[in-house]
Amino acid sequence: MALELLDENDRIEVKDSELEDVNDPDQDAAYTLRPISTTKQREITKRHTDHVLNRHTGRKEPKVDGDKVADDLLDFALVSWSGIVHKGKSLPCEREYKLQLDAVRKSGLLIIAGLNRTEREAQAKAESFRSPA
Repeated sequence: MALELLDENDRIEVKDSELEDVNDPDQDAAYTLRPISTTKQREITKRHTDHVLNRHTGRKEPKVDGDKVADDLLDFALVSWSGIVHKGKSLPCEREYKLQLDAVRKSGLLIIAGLNRTEREAQAKAESFRSPA
């Protein structure tokens, strides 16, 4: 099987149950992701990188705000969802609500948005294989 590269125009459909390390996944929750290209990841990282003076060396060194990078990557990658509610009301897929997802789901979504399609397909096939009874 050839390696198929994804671009930011592609979409990845994923269920809550497909996210790594999510305990008790919600059967109604599903997400649509946009792949994160290397270019986009670098752009976002650059936006949240400051050059600060190192007092010991007297040189400016890059300092990345990892939390802001992760927030922007999630906001970029997560384009829609279903089955996400608060107090019985469906929530729109907006940055404010995306950032309220728990850390495990955020991480799982970012991992999937950064993987190539071949790796995901191979994993899905392996997980769907049923051993003989």
